[in-house]
Amino acid sequence: VLFGGALAGAVRTSFQADPLAGGYTMDAWRAVLSDPRFVAAASFTVAVTAVTTGLSVVVAVPVAAALRGRAWPRTIAVLPVLVPHLLVAAVTVLWLGHGGLADRLLAGLPIDVVRSRSGLGIVLVYLVKEVPFLALLLLAAWDDEIAAREEAAAVHGAGPAARLWHVVLPGVRGPLVVGSLVVAAFVL
Repeated sequence: VLFGGALAGAVRTSFQADPLAGGYTMDAWRAVLSDPRFVAAASFTVAVTAVTTGLSVVVAVPVAAALRGRAWPRTIAVLPVLVPHLLVAAVTVLWLGHGGLADRLLAGLPIDVVRSRSGLGIVLVYLVKEVPFLALLLLAAWDDEIAAREEAAAVHGAGPAARLWHVVLPGVRGPLVVGSLVVAAFVL
């Protein structure tokens, strides 16, 4: 209710010509939507969201497969979920930024990860946070029933790729889709 009320108030205010005198207009919306800087920023944000979400899904599936049945590696791998995003971003700047730890150890990085115009630093920070989150969701859904179906498919001659595509992914599709939507919403 609080969030919805604040959002409704902000939208209502954006349509007012003069908040004191009243009257409604679309001038503020026209100005923002026609500004090329806004269009560029919105396009960049959507692109970073799509790339980060796609890469998170592609990387989380093999990570979850590698962590199945391994207690300690699983615990260590999901620790980034507990770390605040701001801390991961600060560590990324300190390690990968100009003059950072990696820059000093390697005598200069070939690209500026932090200030990359492609958003590489942003994507890396979100990957560090979102891949373990998605892997944790997949591990929770990748239960004994799916493992039994994987084994049955293997007995019938299905290779690892076929088992992944025809048994595992349909079994974990729900959590993977929901997790991907959460990741996309958060990154956006």
